[in-house]
Amino acid sequence: GSLRGGGAAPAPGSTADAKRLAKANDPLGGVDLSVNVLTTGFWPTQTAVTCKLPDQVARAADAFRRYYLSNHNGRRLTYQTNMGTADLRAVFGAKRHEVSVTTYQMVLLLMFNEKAVYTVKELRQATGIPPNDLRRNLLALAMGKYNVLLK
Repeated sequence: GSLRGGGAAPAPGSTADAKRLAKANDPLGGVDLSVNVLTTGFWPTQTAVTCKLPDQVARAADAFRRYYLSNHNGRRLTYQTNMGTADLRAVFGAKRHEVSVTTYQMVLLLMFNEKAVYTVKELRQATGIPPNDLRRNLLALAMGKYNVLLK
């Protein structure tokens, strides 16, 4: 995941911090988390757009937030879920695959672990993904080179 920090310079060691945290009694719940923490001056100027992360991912992100802020006083973290990526291990039919997707696509795909069919309205309400981004990511998953979702 990508984060924005409120300090004056790039926050060194963020990925190392996530790896140290992962080794401490697995507070990340099995999620392999890699974090880029940047200061406001180094981050894109667009407004932070967030979505509702799946529970397991949200718990890992919160665990990292608590750990990071306890070790770096005076900083503020803002998730940029519209700019992140995720690697998912998935089973389609009888084959296992690893897919690299945007954070929004990860959120959408993990929704389908709960049930097989959703309306666009249900997905929008459950995820909080902005309508234009939701449409773009659903189209990419349903009409891309590999059709991961059926229309």
